Amino acid sequence: MKFRQPNDWQLRIQYANERDEGHYECQVSSHPPVVFRIFLKIIVPELEIADERELPIRNKFYNIGSTIELKCVITKVPHQPNTFITWKHGTRILNYDTIRGGIK
Repeated sequence: MKFRQPNDWQLRIQYANERDEGHYECQVSSHPPVVFRIFLKIIVPELEIADERELPIRNKFYNIGSTIELKCVITKVPHQPNTFITWKHGTRILNYDTIRGGIK
């Protein structure tokens, strides 16, 4: 809870997660009480990696010299992401423009 002058009582939830979803209520203890209710919906993006046929994969085996195409499929996003998607190989961040293909 946070109070700001003159009459602003704020409920701040940092690092919201799925457990925070539900009904919230602000109540003024007057007579009769004044109550305002809302439902807070938490949207958790889902990610999966798909192959060149857009089939979800966990492990994939390729022959040496093969062309590999992996797609990061993101669903349940409330709005268009304003940041880049990052691909990693182990701990190394992959580049967007390489002679071997890169990320698009």
